[in-house]
Amino acid sequence: MKTTALSHCAAAPACRTTAPRSLPARLKQLTLTAAAALALVLAPVASAATSTFTVLQNLDYSTTGGSPSAGLVQGTDGALYGTTQQGGSGAVGTVFKLNPDGSGFTVLQSLDLYTTGGYPAVGLVQGTDGALYGTTSQGGTGGYYGAGTVFKLNPDGSGFTLLRDLDYYSGDGYPVSKLVQGTDGALYGTTSQGGSNYRGTVFKLNPDGSGFTVLLSFDWITTGGYPTAGLVQGTDGALYGTTQSGGSLYYGTVFKLNPDGSGFTVLKNFDYYLAGGYLHAGLVQGTDGALYGTTSQGGSGDRGTVFKLNPDGSGFTVLQNLDYDTTGANPSAGLVQGTDGALYGTTTQGGSFGGGTVFRLSAGPPAAPDLEVLTLTTTNNKAPQGQKVTVTAVVKNTGTAAAGAST
Repeated sequence: MKTTALSHCAAAPACRTTAPRSLPARLKQLTLTAAAALALVLAPVASAATSTFTVLQNLDYSTTGGSPSAGLVQGTDGALYGTTQQGGSGAVGTVFKLNPDGSGFTVLQSLDLYTTGGYPAVGLVQGTDGALYGTTSQGGTGGYYGAGTVFKLNPDGSGFTLLRDLDYYSGDGYPVSKLVQGTDGALYGTTSQGGSNYRGTVFKLNPDGSGFTVLLSFDWITTGGYPTAGLVQGTDGALYGTTQSGGSLYYGTVFKLNPDGSGFTVLKNFDYYLAGGYLHAGLVQGTDGALYGTTSQGGSGDRGTVFKLNPDGSGFTVLQNLDYDTTGANPSAGLVQGTDGALYGTTTQGGSFGGGTVFRLSAGPPAAPDLEVLTLTTTNNKAPQGQKVTVTAVVKNTGTAAAGAST
């Protein structure tokens, strides 16, 4: 049992009700008032909110493009911008725009394999100059043998520019991750293959296409290899990312490097059985400064993990071992931190119906327990009307709250 102090305004109108005859009149009011206060504190808040699902645009492949595999970005003009992986007049994808109410759908660019590159696997990023930047996963001047492109266009569809025609054999190729614009204005990304070791790269280029530099060629054993996720720039200015596999323990890495390519460090080698393995998604930096991510397999449940580590590599913790039935399994996407501080994510399989889950992971306090009020006592119960008095409630936990919950 624990003693809890509550505060209430003596003789408030809401307190003027009937109490058991055995209690003094003053305590009658306070007893019911305190019980009401506890009920307000402990009762769940019901939400009357409803949601409305609306299809904003039906895609038809031939004119709009089809099979989008990436999310949208909202531009500074309020419009939504995205990509389709197939379709359009060139049959290899489009860049499109529409308003949040679904009006104004426009194909800004129909991609073709030989001049623009095709099959974009990820979405766009809007630069500080207002332009939209993206990548294609194949094509370019090499056609079917091309290793993808980096492109730029304006929000009205004008000014399409091929910033980089990637070449697997020259050191870069097959970007399947989103670009990020650094605080220095440059664009940073990864390729899943290519580089001097043919295991992928981290690259940098300016918004006008100049200054293309391979900052790192992955070698699999010491660095990890085949990155399929983009980078995140930390509050310290460094770039952080993941590799799908490789490293000293073979199942992927979390790495760090500076925007000039110096200071490369493997922060964590994944071992599959304890930490999880095969990192398909990138990282998110929480408001606490730590880095959070997912593995698609491994861990004690053999279905992936949610993990946390500090930017210097210390403090690695598996926050959740995933399993098929209860949590969902095999996440292939990263996390997002909500305004409530919790982490939100998805799994591709499992859960109650087998088709995956949407989950929330909170490091906050566990749910409040069920409490039974045993006794109520007061001090200063002869205070004039309008003055605060103190009510002390002695309570007992009668529920099944998680261990450590405060009662």
